Amino acid sequence: MCLASEYLNTIIKAQKDFDNRKHELNLLRSKYDKEINNLYHDLETRKFNACEGYYITKKLQKILQKRRLVKTEFNNMSCVFKSMNMDIIKKQLNNGDKYLRKMIENGEETDYTKDFDFDIHDIFESEREKVEV
Repeated sequence: MCLASEYLNTIIKAQKDFDNRKHELNLLRSKYDKEINNLYHDLETRKFNACEGYYITKKLQKILQKRRLVKTEFNNMSCVFKSMNMDIIKKQLNNGDKYLRKMIENGEETDYTKDFDFDIHDIFESEREKVEV
């Protein structure tokens, strides 16, 4: 595999991981919203003593704190998404991937190098050994 493909795949994977994590944070936020709402409904109708009230309040506090962390992280990621114009980057990555695949399919990548018994990784490895000695 050529270096361009390796780097492009790494960037595409990072972009997909970013999107997946942002989606996961959004799902968690929704989950905690539902838990809070359910607890509010329970409080609305439930009769409890001071001790039970304390434990209900602690439970609510824990859910609210989790939601705050998730919401803060989601907002941070949204800020990065907007500031880096990720929608444009996604399109550019897709275009770069299509172009590179087309070159590989047309054999443009290997026309001159197909019969070589080494590749670019071997060159880097060999040159690194020379520098380290």
